[in-house]
Amino acid sequence: MTKERTWKRPACLGPEPKQEDPAAVATTAAGAVEEVKEVKEVKEVKEVKEAASEENDDPNSPKYWKQAVNKKGRAYWYNKKLNITTWQNPFEEKKEDKQDDENEEKEEEVDPTKDWDEEAKSKYLQQKGSNDASVELIEPEPEGTVEEFEGQFARHRHGFFARVFRTGKELSIQDLLSFKKSMIKKALLKQNRHLDEEAVQAFKNVMSYMGDRKSTSKSDIDHARKLLRNLMQSPVGLRDELYLMLIKQTTKNPRVSSEIKGWELMAFCCVCFPPSKAARVFIQKYFTSAKEHKEAKVQRLASFCLDNLPKVCLHGQRMQVPSKKELECIRDGEDFTLTVHVFEAPNMGPNQYKKIPINSFTFVGEVIDLMVSKCNLTFKLPFSLYEVEDGKENNENNLHSKDRILDVLGAWENIQPLELTEEERARENAQKVQKLGHEKDYKFNKLLFKAKLMIKAKEMGLERSKILKDSECVRMLFNQAVHEYISIRYKAGKLLNSTDIKGSDEYEIAARCAAYQMQAAGNFNPEIHTAEWITQEIHKYCPQNIVAKLSKKDAASDYVRRIQEQYGKISGYTQKEAQVAYLETVQEWTYYGCQWFDISQKAIPSLTPKLLLGVNAEGIFLARPDNMRQEKFWNYMEVVNWGSASVKFVVVVGNMNQQEKLIFKTTRGGKIAELIQRYILYEYNATSGQI
Repeated sequence: MTKERTWKRPACLGPEPKQEDPAAVATTAAGAVEEVKEVKEVKEVKEVKEAASEENDDPNSPKYWKQAVNKKGRAYWYNKKLNITTWQNPFEEKKEDKQDDENEEKEEEVDPTKDWDEEAKSKYLQQKGSNDASVELIEPEPEGTVEEFEGQFARHRHGFFARVFRTGKELSIQDLLSFKKSMIKKALLKQNRHLDEEAVQAFKNVMSYMGDRKSTSKSDIDHARKLLRNLMQSPVGLRDELYLMLIKQTTKNPRVSSEIKGWELMAFCCVCFPPSKAARVFIQKYFTSAKEHKEAKVQRLASFCLDNLPKVCLHGQRMQVPSKKELECIRDGEDFTLTVHVFEAPNMGPNQYKKIPINSFTFVGEVIDLMVSKCNLTFKLPFSLYEVEDGKENNENNLHSKDRILDVLGAWENIQPLELTEEERARENAQKVQKLGHEKDYKFNKLLFKAKLMIKAKEMGLERSKILKDSECVRMLFNQAVHEYISIRYKAGKLLNSTDIKGSDEYEIAARCAAYQMQAAGNFNPEIHTAEWITQEIHKYCPQNIVAKLSKKDAASDYVRRIQEQYGKISGYTQKEAQVAYLETVQEWTYYGCQWFDISQKAIPSLTPKLLLGVNAEGIFLARPDNMRQEKFWNYMEVVNWGSASVKFVVVVGNMNQQEKLIFKTTRGGKIAELIQRYILYEYNATSGQI
C-alpha cells in the first residue's frame, strides 16, 4: 500500500491567500488584454499621425520663416526650407483676401471709439485718416513686465570649467548686468543664443568706444557709426543685446569717463532703432533710475534717452546712419541747426539762407512749414525742399515730406564709398551703366527751398489768385525764374537756335527781361544806368549764351541801347508789377519751369538712348542732353497712365483708340510720377475753383 502524503503551508509564509473565482479571473484577464490593445492602438495612431505630419509638413509654417533686415534698414522674410525671400510679411493676410471679408462684415462694424473720451478719439482718427508726417501718432504700448523680461536672460557662470560642465553658482541678474572689463562669451538673452558671434563682436565695438579696449584704427565717432551701421542691418534680437550690453557696462563702472561714453552710445541708439516691445519696459526703467545719477552729464544723457526712446519706438528705425555732425551734437548736448538756402536775383546779391533748429525726429514736411513761416509766405502750395549740388543747382532731388531731414544729411556722408581701386571703380561704373544707362551720380551737399510747381501766371489767373496777394511768393518765384533763365535752366525753344541775335525775337525778349529785372531793383536813373554800367553788369541780367554772342561791338552796343529803351518805358512800374511782368514773359517759353531727369530708353528707336525727360505745367518733354533740342512732347491730355518702379518710369500716352507704352530707365521714377500727379491735381483744382 502506498502511504498518502499531504502538504501543509509553513507558518513563516503567513496565512494562505483566498481562492478567486475562475470566472472573475477570466474576466480580469480579458480586460487587461483589451487595455493593452487600446494602448497599442493609440500608440499606432499617434505614430501614423506623426508620420503623416512629416510627409505633409507645410513648408510655409511659421517655424521655417525668419525675419531679417537689409543694408537699407528694410525688413524682409526668408524661408529656409523653400529657399525663397519676400518683402511681404507671410503671416499677414493679403489685401485682396481681406477685402471680401471687410465687405461682408461692413454692416456689422462697431465703432471702436464709441466709449472713448474726446482727446483719445481725436488722436485715433488723426492717425487713421491722415498721412501727414506732422500728425501726432499714438505711441505703441510696451509688452510684458520687468519681471517677465528678466526671465529671458540666459544662464551665465564664472570660469571656463563652470561654463563647460555647468557647475557652480549661476550669476544673478544684478551680477550679470554689472560692468565687465573682459569680453563676454555669449549673448545675454537665451532666445538670442544663435547670435552669439554677432553679440560678442558688438560687445567688442562697445568696449572700443568706451575706451575699455585699445583701438587706434578709428576715432570714437567712427567706432559708433560702424556699430550703428551693423546693428541697423541686424535682427531686433541683436539690438536688444546692444541695449543690455550698454546697461551692463554703465552699471557699477569704476571709471566715470567710461560710463559717460557708454551713455553717449546709448543716446545714439535711441535715435537710430527701437528695442523690442518686450525689452522696452526694462530699458525704460533703467533710464528712469539713471536720472538720479550724481554725474550731471549722465543725468543729461539719461533724460535724452528717456525722451527719445518713445519717439524711436513710434517712428521706427532710421533709414541712414547718422552723420558725424549729428552724433557730435548729441554727445555734446548741442542743438542741431539746419541751413536752408533760397534763391536771390543775381543783381540783388548772393543767395540767402535761413537757419532752422531741428532734431533727430524732424521730418522734411516740418522743415517746409518752418521755411514757409520764416519766409512769411501765405500761399505755400508750390514750394518744396530740394537737395542740390553746390554750384550746380540744376542737379537736384526733391525730398519727400515724410523723410527724416537728418537721414537726408546722413546719406550725403554714407554715399561716399570706401577707397576703391581703379579696377573696382570701373566695374562699379559698368554695373551702373548696365542698370541705368548712365553713370551720373550727383553729390548733394546743400538744401534749397524753392518752387516745385512753376505755375503759369496768365493761365492760372494770377491777377485774381492767391499768388498775387502774397508779395513774398511773387518775389521768390521771380528770383527763381531769373536764376533759371540766367543759368539757361530752361530755354526759349527754337528762338535760342538763332545765330544772328541782332534784330531777332530772342534779342528783343532778352532786352525786355533785363529791363524788368532792373526795374524790380529800382527805378531807371539815366545818370546811373549808363551804357558803360549796363555793359559791365550785363552777366547779371542776360543768359550766358547771349553774353557769349555779344563779342562784336556793334551787337553789344545795339543790345545795350535796347535795354535802356525798355528800361525807360517801364520806369513807373512798382517792384511787384515788374516781377509779375517778368514772370508773364518767361512763362511763354517752351521749357518754362521744367524739371529735368536723366533717362535711358529703347522704346523709341528713332531717338538716342540717352535723353532728358522734362516735366512742367504743360506736359512731358524728351530732349537731347547736348543741345536741349525737343524730341517729343505729350500734354497731359495725352497722358493716359503713368507709374514707376525702383529703376524705371513707365508712361502710357495716346488716346482712347490708340495708346503706346513707354519704359524709361531711371532711379528717379518715383519723383517723376509724383511731379506729374501734382501738376495734374493742381490744374484740376485751379480750373474747378478749389484754389
